[in-house]
Amino acid sequence: MEELISAKVLNTATVKVLNYFATFMNLEFEVTKKEIAEGAEISRTTLMEIWPLIEKLELLIPTKKVGPAQLYKINKSSKVLLAWKQFELQLVAKYTQETKSIETQIIQVAKIAEKA
Repeated sequence: MEELISAKVLNTATVKVLNYFATFMNLEFEVTKKEIAEGAEISRTTLMEIWPLIEKLELLIPTKKVGPAQLYKINKSSKVLLAWKQFELQLVAKYTQETKSIETQIIQVAKIAEKA
């Protein structure tokens, strides 16, 4: 069962949606499903395929309806979304650290080359 859930969560569309939500989780705004699909750069059909998982993970809170469209806001207290944001920040920190390490090595090699 856990393997099935992790496979669903880690598919590309779900990752794109998580990234979209994590990027804007500190802002107060409401979105439609269409706007979520556009923002996450996936089709609306794909969004509807993963929508049950989005609901199960409680990533969004329904707010109000405007005509036929349901509006949602990002659930800032979602444990999954908070963990995803922390994961993203750790990846950025690791990448930045590795990039600085590589830059330092390049500078050291350049200094050695100058002395030669």
